[in-house]
Amino acid sequence: MGAIGLNAATREVDEPTQRLRVANAGWFRWAPMTGVAIGAHAAGVHGRMRWGRTAPLIGLGTPLAAVRLLATAVAVGATIESGRSGQQVVAQGDVPAATAVTPISDTPDDVARAMRRLRVVQWIIPVATAVILAINAVQSEAGGR
Repeated sequence: MGAIGLNAATREVDEPTQRLRVANAGWFRWAPMTGVAIGAHAAGVHGRMRWGRTAPLIGLGTPLAAVRLLATAVAVGATIESGRSGQQVVAQGDVPAATAVTPISDTPDDVARAMRRLRVVQWIIPVATAVILAINAVQSEAGGR
């Protein structure tokens, strides 16, 4: 949604100083869903552990489980970085930009750095999530192994 849709769509805004405002408005509306998704994931893991179903469901101790744990940590870390960098962009107010994640020469340096970080993490999050989903599918088909 972000990388392909919202962030890219900001180039349609004619006034360069309003592009970040539009993107930020969209991201602030989406942020609660990110929290809900992380909470649901954590609740699911907690529930599996509480009812003693962790090992068969996630293949605890397998290489795939280690990769999934790493992918989860990467996704959460990238989400935190996205929020931190986004706050740095928002704090500067209406500054000129090509898109939500592409600075122009008139973009202040600190905002441009934060935007470049956002341009990277906007892709890390869905890739890490796709890895988690793929591992879940493989483990589900293999009966948790």
